[in-house]
Amino acid sequence: MRTLVVGIDSATWRVIHPLMQAEKLPNFKKLTEEGVSGILRSTMPPLTPPAWTTIVTGVNPGKHGIWDFVQQDHNTYCVSPLNYRQMNVPAIWDIFNAHQRRVGILNFPLAYPPPEVDSFFVSGISTPDSSVFAFPASLMTTIESRKYRIYPSVAPSAGAKRYAGAVEDMTRVQLGFFGELLEQYDPELAMVIFMGVDWIQHHFWDPNSQTSDYLQSIYRLMDEVLGELIGLVDDDWNILVLSDHGACEIDGVIHLNSLLEDWGYLQRSADVKKGFKRLKRAFVEAVYTCGRRLPFFPKQALKHFLTNDLLNQLLSLHREQFHLHEIIDWGKTTAFSYGNMGRIFINAAGRYPAGIVSAEQYEPVREEIMARLKSLRNPMNREPLIDQVFRREELYQGQALDSAPDILFNARQFRYQFYGDFGKGWFLPRDKRLADHDMEGIFLLKGPNILKNLTLSASVEDITPTLLYLHNLPCLASMDGQVLSSAITEDLLTHQPPRTLKNFENGAEQSSGYNSEEIKQVENRLNNLGYL
Repeated sequence: MRTLVVGIDSATWRVIHPLMQAEKLPNFKKLTEEGVSGILRSTMPPLTPPAWTTIVTGVNPGKHGIWDFVQQDHNTYCVSPLNYRQMNVPAIWDIFNAHQRRVGILNFPLAYPPPEVDSFFVSGISTPDSSVFAFPASLMTTIESRKYRIYPSVAPSAGAKRYAGAVEDMTRVQLGFFGELLEQYDPELAMVIFMGVDWIQHHFWDPNSQTSDYLQSIYRLMDEVLGELIGLVDDDWNILVLSDHGACEIDGVIHLNSLLEDWGYLQRSADVKKGFKRLKRAFVEAVYTCGRRLPFFPKQALKHFLTNDLLNQLLSLHREQFHLHEIIDWGKTTAFSYGNMGRIFINAAGRYPAGIVSAEQYEPVREEIMARLKSLRNPMNREPLIDQVFRREELYQGQALDSAPDILFNARQFRYQFYGDFGKGWFLPRDKRLADHDMEGIFLLKGPNILKNLTLSASVEDITPTLLYLHNLPCLASMDGQVLSSAITEDLLTHQPPRTLKNFENGAEQSSGYNSEEIKQVENRLNNLGYL
């Protein structure tokens, strides 16, 4: 059995359905008619790192421990980039390897250094620029000769036309390279992830303006990509197309640390030295913001005259989240946030070195903050801002639960973006980003043992159990997802009952995976992509 998995980060039926009805996505339409399709429910919150990790492990974030693009050291409060070396459970490639099955993966986010698999593995976003990000390492020669890219050659500030063109060029190069790898290695499970839809949607979502052309163009490009990939494999292959989450237009941005400061739960340091640092950082913020707003060519000219060292200092000072350990007065702070989307952490005694919330105070403090979140209103129109608020144990379970945010919440209809930082105010109108994530991703599955023209819903937790089953491999007893038996023919289910393996030895290293220079490079990339 062979399977081709095509990941389209942030793809949403909101865009696909209208374009299919307009006969603009023939390959998407054909897949829905020849297989099963529907909504793929994401993790909460619907963010790339936990969602893709759940897709390839079959477990909730409380077990795999990947919550965001960044992590915090509880001993120092320092925030740093995170990758899959911190993952607590085996991924699907580990299971395939253990059964001597070949798996080849291209452009998988956060998977750096690339895992050693019996075929090929090329890392995706959160990969340092100057690194060996392919296994086997000999692939780096081909990567360089093909001018392969993980990131677009220009930023969104270069303008919609240039940026969309750069995303398209990057996607086509990735498609061509993946085709070469398929032919060279002949894997049993082949997976490729494309990020372009996510990036175009963030910056050019508005369907009522001229920019909607770019939104349509990236989906039509992905339809073309699907057609080319399906043409590379035999008819008896399974084809799975999926996204880690969906997307929708947003109306504003909420800076959670500013909100918590206004509510009296957080206090910034009043230390004179750190006060000077904040003043210096505010100056750099102004310079950096002005620089970002320059047209493309003047910006490039400015970069030419600035040394790399000075540029790195400016970028480092601008990235406030990596300085929270200096900015916040932890001895006077009850709760804080960092990272992306709706997450709040309680500064609990025993968990943090300067924690001030005792075990007896913990639940009352958490309840109080949750109640205030539920009543939070948009200051511009007085509409509710928050739909749902959760305790972490209501969403997750597992050995990594202690590292989870204490409080999680999602915006009303996911129409607001949350950042774990400070802003000019706690609420601001949308600026650079026009859209953000929601819970409803997509999946389309066809194959010789898959039912046809059927609509059903699934969870990101169900993907790995289903893929293992289709390859006649056992699922792990620790997995939270289920085999999508309602998508599979009765004949296969009768002759090949699902199997479960109780124990699996995962030999993955538990280290950061980055050296100090690589950390700086990843911080730069995450900032440029708008994740910080």
